[in-house]
Amino acid sequence: MLGVNESWVTIIYADSYFSKKYGASFWASLILNEKEQLAVTSKNFILSMGYDIADTNTTDKVKKAQCETIQFIYEYYAQWKKRANLTAAGVTNFSVLNFSESLSKQVLPVYIKNLIADYFDNHATEIGVIEREINI
Repeated sequence: MLGVNESWVTIIYADSYFSKKYGASFWASLILNEKEQLAVTSKNFILSMGYDIADTNTTDKVKKAQCETIQFIYEYYAQWKKRANLTAAGVTNFSVLNFSESLSKQVLPVYIKNLIADYFDNHATEIGVIEREINI
């Protein structure tokens, strides 16, 4: 069971949110413990990206942003973490065959950022944005 202030959303809210969202069938396949882990991780992820959101905030935009971050983490966290590690190591771009990628500040995806833009702390450090170019 989620502890006090571990998440802005309840599992019940997330169940309802994802049941109505196209492309979110992953959520129904998770066990309760995995859902709780994603809820806690997504809140911490948002806060680590420079957002100053109170533990008690229950606005709809914050809850939607957390649910979208849950899906982002579930689907893309491994790739995001690899790029964050490359950025931390000073890598700014790389190429493999006809694929090249430039790394700079990593931030939340725009569709999530737009939901919680009012809570962004301009003094926080962002980690890098991904730009891709595929040469065919």
